[in-house]
Amino acid sequence: MATPERLIIKDGAPPRQSDGSVGCVMHVVSGGNEEIQWFEYKTAFFAPINRIEWEQDTMSVVLPADSAEALIRMGYARHMKASEAKAYNESLEVVPYAASAASDGRQKEKQKETEK
Repeated sequence: MATPERLIIKDGAPPRQSDGSVGCVMHVVSGGNEEIQWFEYKTAFFAPINRIEWEQDTMSVVLPADSAEALIRMGYARHMKASEAKAYNESLEVVPYAASAASDGRQKEKQKETEK
């Protein structure tokens, strides 16, 4: 999985990444499980179903510009505020304890296997 990129925050413009992806806050959820939640939508009656997925513990998501603008236009999402974009950027810098603990556990298992 690629490392998420920080959002660029400029006054008067929605938070964006260097590739043009836009920071959004979703208003609705179609479904979810323990890890993710998602929203499925169509841009037109005969259009294919699009599915947006994001983490379970947030409503913030970074989307390609065309998807973001369609969701915002239809009222399913809104642009992130500067404070939300700053929080998103700060969350990228934090290594979750569970992930680092799991990594440490795998490291110890590898050590035990090599010692045998």
